[in-house]
This record gives sequence, structure tokens and C-alpha cells, in this order.
Amino acid sequence: MPWFDERINDSSLGRQLFGEHLHALRLGFVVHPTAFLVHQPLLSNSSAAAATQKTLDADERVYDQSLLLMAQKAYQPACHFAQCRRPHQSPADVSPMADQLCSKESAQESKPAQSWLWGVHGELFVPKGRLRDWSRAGFGSGDRPIPRPASFSDLVGDWGAAGDGVTDDTQARVLLRAIQQSPKGSALQLPPGRFKITQMINITKPIILRGSGASQTTLYFPFSLEDVYGNTPDATSGYSQWAFRPGFLNFLGSDPIGPETLLGRAVQAAVKGDSHLSKVRWDGNPPGIGSWVRLVQSDPSPFENAATTGNNASHHTASQGTAEASPKHGDTGKPSLIDHLHGGWNVTSPDAAAHVYAGELQGTQYAAQLIARVVSATDSSLTLDRALPFDVCPEWQPELHRVSATLRNAGIEDLTIEFAKQTYGGHFKEAGYNALYFSAAHDCWVRNVDIVNADYAVGLNGTHFCTLEGIRLYDSKARSGGHHGIDISFGADNLVTNFTIDKEFLHDISIEWYTHGNVISDGSGSDLNLDHHRAAAFGNLFTNLHLGKGNRPFASSGAHGRGPHAGAHNTYWNLISDNCWTLPDADFGHVLVLAGAQSATACSLPRAQSLSALVHPRNLHDAMRTWHLVHANLSMQPETG
Repeated sequence: MPWFDERINDSSLGRQLFGEHLHALRLGFVVHPTAFLVHQPLLSNSSAAAATQKTLDADERVYDQSLLLMAQKAYQPACHFAQCRRPHQSPADVSPMADQLCSKESAQESKPAQSWLWGVHGELFVPKGRLRDWSRAGFGSGDRPIPRPASFSDLVGDWGAAGDGVTDDTQARVLLRAIQQSPKGSALQLPPGRFKITQMINITKPIILRGSGASQTTLYFPFSLEDVYGNTPDATSGYSQWAFRPGFLNFLGSDPIGPETLLGRAVQAAVKGDSHLSKVRWDGNPPGIGSWVRLVQSDPSPFENAATTGNNASHHTASQGTAEASPKHGDTGKPSLIDHLHGGWNVTSPDAAAHVYAGELQGTQYAAQLIARVVSATDSSLTLDRALPFDVCPEWQPELHRVSATLRNAGIEDLTIEFAKQTYGGHFKEAGYNALYFSAAHDCWVRNVDIVNADYAVGLNGTHFCTLEGIRLYDSKARSGGHHGIDISFGADNLVTNFTIDKEFLHDISIEWYTHGNVISDGSGSDLNLDHHRAAAFGNLFTNLHLGKGNRPFASSGAHGRGPHAGAHNTYWNLISDNCWTLPDADFGHVLVLAGAQSATACSLPRAQSLSALVHPRNLHDAMRTWHLVHANLSMQPETG
């Protein structure tokens, strides 16, 4: 049965917000510790009255605008200065999954309604509230557009490529030589043609592969990675060597975190939404204004062999850790960072259900990371140019590091990547028709690229501020299926926008492994799947998406032992579908927000979404970007170098 949250009903803040209506709140608004804050715009009194008459089951939790305001403003941090909340304590920031309640007035509105979490121009946005600032996602941290330097050389005219679809343009190392000898910051032009590629190509410096348009320039891969390099399945799982990564085209950087990059340590707690660290101990001089720093925190572990992960994607396997080597909840006597990234849900407790238990994540080094610019730094403090997406707690060993990424400003654009027509080999049996993979790269991009017949289309692992724009994924008529369409793991603040997925991968778009601050916007799919692949992916935004059929928007995978599917503060803002679709189960995640949804058909299924109203703004990321540029007084001037 549902239960009333006495922390809301009997608190002084509750009395201040609700006043004489507190009794009505107790009668009509039921609080249950489940997943979603289903944010309905400005519910009227008549809607609240209707709620008191509605029979509620154990998955429901209903809010009016006053309770929304409280949920927005009453965030309780994991650390109160030097004193940290213990793992057994319940979080105050609990959000609901709710049955949708629409008043007749809002159902009849022809334009999106105002959101209490944003307002018209961001005047209601609270950095310490339920939304985070996603304006910094994508290339240039949202402050500058992707550059377009003039082409330096032509693959056919200057390097002798054939581009006839028959001659192997890698056999004579034509493409490899062109890439190796092109200067940093240059663009290699691929003219109209069909370029046959039969080798893996690794790019480790800032250059751009530029076609003449997706309909004119094609990189054709007649073989799989298995055909070219063989396949040694994993000895334990039996999974194909090529089930995940790399691709035939890889952009590989290094982004170390270690003693050589350490700048100092934060020694006093701070709260999500703050941008100031009031007490810092620097190892040397404080960083200069405008420089980039990385804040990292680690989950406590009493074991010397605790799982660790650096930002470099080469540590991906080690980052997964082992449940046997992980401490049980409470063994350290310290608050759990992993629990915090799940909204305070005790997923590291040995009493947690098997499908939400996060024992494999315990003891992870550098699990929480933020890259930001320095606004000011004194001998004992630091102010950043953006809000913290998580609390800072001294017991999580918060460190400040210099950002030393080796690969920036590289990209691929205006072409098609096509694999031979073949039958998809099946889950974990992939032959390796893998296209693009970015590792530990900053400020890189894929722009206006079609990818055809891929097992694994695009992977971002340990990347920051990268943009995928204008991507189309599809199969030829002779083929159907694939493993991952777009997979984002580790890293933060990437942007996937203006995309089309005209096929059904097992996982169309995946977020996993601590990745956060990513924006998925202005996209569509034939039956779009937003796969939440566990491992504490938190604070990501999905906005203005067309789900197509709407059969599987939240169908998700990921190994047990890595926690629930979703970390905290993932937000779903204006999802549209041809048919009704079902909200995920209550244990999908904790402290999530759904604001605005629309389907062409009415729904009567349990937990089915049947809203007819969208929320203003239609694309929350665009609105936040405008809000940021106005407040920061920035102009989007393109770079030419």
C-alpha cells in the first residue's frame, strides 16, 4: 500500500508551502518511494480534487504544483559540511512514478504548457533542484560551434586513391598515409566516390575526415573485423571479441588521472548545485583563471584490490570490478558515493534485490567526475564556471586534477559508412561490422554521417564535450538488426542531436558506466529504444524525441551487480510516439523526471503514458543553451583553426 511521507506533510517547509491545504494534501497526494517525478504542468484545483477520488495502487504518486515546487527546492545533500549522511538514512529528495492526471483545461491547450521546473525563459530554474544545467553539453562546452577549416588535401587528387569501389584504398596504405602525413588541425577531403577500406584505421591527432556529402562519398567496408583479424571469444562469457568495440575507424586519445595531474584536494563538503569549493588544499600554486580542472571522487573501499577506473578507456574492463572483492554496504562506515549517484537509494546494501544491487560498483575510483573552467582560485578556495552535478564529500576523497587530454578537435563528416550486406550474427556473436569508436577524446564530432548495415555504429567511451549531429543509422533491405546504435560510457557532457535510427538495434541509444550530463535531443527512430545499461549513468537529458511505434522506449539491459538501470536525475522532456507506451517499473531508477509526453492514441494499460500535452520549452537543451549564452554574455563565433 502507498504510504504518506511525513517528512513532507509535517515539516515546517510543508506547512509554509501548503498552509491550510495541508490536510487536503494528506488526503489527495500519496507518496511512494518509487522512480519518477511525472511532472504535469500546473495542475488545477479541480485536478487535485479529482486525485482524492482516484484509487491509487502501490506504483502511484501524485503531485500538484506546490509539491513540485517543494520537490524542486528541498534537495537534501549527502554531506552537510564536514558531517556526511550515513548510508542507512533515507534521502529527502524522493521522486515518484505516477499515474498521469490531466485537467480538461490542459488537455485542450493547443500549445505546450509552462513547466514549474523551468518557466518561460528559465526564471524558475534552480541549480539545486530537480533539473541540472545541460547547456554545456557538446563541442566547445556549448560555448562555440564545431569548426570547419578549409580542406588541406584531396584523397584522390593529392594521394592517389581510386574511389571506384573495387580498388582497395587501404591496401597500398593510401588512406593511412594521407592521415599520418596530414598536419594537425587540417581537413582531409574525400571527393565523390566509393572508397574500399579493408583495415582498421586509428586516428590519434586532430584531423578531420570530410566527405562531399552522405549521398556522394562512401567508405565501403566489405569485410568484418572478424574476417580481417579473426575472433577470440571471451574465455569466461564466450562473447565475441567484437561485440562492443573497437570500430574500423577509431579516434583514440589519452586522458590520464594520476599523481602527475594532481592539483589539490577539496577538504570541505559542498552540495549539488554549488559552484564554489570553500576549502581546498593545493599541492602547489592554484590554477589560473580560465584553465580547465577535473574534480573526481571515489567510492570508499577497505580493500586494497578494490576496483578502479581511470578516465582512459583502456581501463574499461578493470572498472567493472568484481562483486567478491567489493565491500558490503556499511563495511566502511562511510557514506556511499554509489548510493548517492542513484539518488540515495541503498543499492549497495546486501539486502538490496539482486536486480538493483550495485556491489560490482563499490570501491570504484574516480566514479564521479566533473570537468569545468576556473572562475577564480585563491590559496584555499575554488570557484567553477558551472554547478556541481553531485555532492562533494571529504570521505569520497575529492581531488582536483589538471586536464591533460591528448586528442581534441578531430572529427568525421559529410559521408556514408557502409558495410557489406550480411545477416546479423546475434547478441554477443557479432562478427564486428563496427563503424566509429571514440576513446578518451575531448571536443570531437561526427557530423552528417550515414551508417549502413552496422553491428555497432558509434561508441563514445571516456569522451567529454563531443557532438554527434545529423547521424542516420539504417540497414539495406537484405539485413536487419545490430547490437548498439549509439553507446555512451564514462565521460560526460556529450551531445547527440538531429539523428534518425531507421532500424532496430538491440539497444538504439545506450548510457552506462557513470556517464552524465549527456543530451539526447531532436531525434527519432522507427521504434526508438533508450537503453539504460546500468552502472550509475546519472543526470542525462532526453528531450524532444519521437519514439516511433513506442513499443520499447525503456527496454534496458546490463549485467546484474551494477545497480538499477538508471542513476539519479535522468530527465525525459517531451517524448512523442505513434502509440501509447508504458513507463518502466518502479525499480528502474530513483529520482527521475518525466515532463511532457504525447501519443497519437489513448492508453488504458497499467502505467501507460497517455498524456496529450507537451511542456514548454519543446527542447529543454536549446532553451538552456540560450539561457546560458545570455547569462554568460557569450557569442557563438566559429573557430577557423
